[in-house]
Amino acid sequence: MNDWSQTGWIPKGGLICWNSAEASATGRIVPDLSGNGRTLDAGPANPPALQANILNGLPAIYFNGSSNEPLKYTGTVNVKHVFIIASYEIASFSNYAGLIGGISTNDILVGFNGLAQWFDYSGVHGAYDYRLADVNYAESAALAPMNGQHRVIEYSNTAGLTMSGLQIGQQKTFTDRRWRGWYFESLIYDRILTEQERRMLYEYFSAKYFLWPKITNGITGPDVFPFQADWPQRKSYDRSVILTTTISGKQFARSKSEPRYIINAQFSDRNAAEITAAAAFWATHYPSTQCVYRDESTTPATDRIVHLSGNITFDSSTYHSTSYSLEFIENL
Repeated sequence: MNDWSQTGWIPKGGLICWNSAEASATGRIVPDLSGNGRTLDAGPANPPALQANILNGLPAIYFNGSSNEPLKYTGTVNVKHVFIIASYEIASFSNYAGLIGGISTNDILVGFNGLAQWFDYSGVHGAYDYRLADVNYAESAALAPMNGQHRVIEYSNTAGLTMSGLQIGQQKTFTDRRWRGWYFESLIYDRILTEQERRMLYEYFSAKYFLWPKITNGITGPDVFPFQADWPQRKSYDRSVILTTTISGKQFARSKSEPRYIINAQFSDRNAAEITAAAAFWATHYPSTQCVYRDESTTPATDRIVHLSGNITFDSSTYHSTSYSLEFIENL
């Protein structure tokens, strides 16, 4: 098992438990990597099974939806921010199905019977924020990861929930409301993370699970998180644009990964709600976008990492027309 805690990507403040299938030997016991001792245990009777090589060569714990017991921690926890990687096996929930929540009180994520979304608990818990693959959805339309399409699920509630223990794989004590699918990892906090901390965690998920795979031309596919963690590490690029001075038209540099093309890739094959959410993100988070810029005014030419430093604007009808400026970060 790799020690991901040494990467600096995992915010430690307020981290009350961090459980990962990668640390489990059989699927019955999932150690707590936070150091707080909140190990999850399904008991010896009929635990879920550890399955190898499910995502990017990493294992997952599989629940069969019927006889497998849930993973449990029996102490009280106070929950405000949850990140969990999981998926349901089929296209819609065959019953109410608990992914994560308390053992006897306070559900967090429960599949809605007959649908492909979560039950809306805003009437019980108050307003909360829900994201799937970093796309924001209203509580009443919170899509779940179905058909074994493994995704990062994010839940945050500023008021917080006091949980009677922690449980994964079943809704409270209802043995007919069990999860049917996979569980990879969960990180739970007793505070709301900052945007920079969220960015760090998504960098971690991207590097570890490769949840946003490349398609043949090297551009990210439709299920893409907006932080572009992988672009600075790439040394060859499929698109480039010549940069010239505005007066003489003389070439002075070449952008080896054209920012406009990177941004446009975010909006390919998305539905209207996803496009709206992604556009809102880019409008406020543009400095995190990175690309490679080849300065051809030097001999030899120098490759630099740059990021977007100006306001990004979008064409209201297509979301493919953008404007931007660049700012140097460091030499490659």
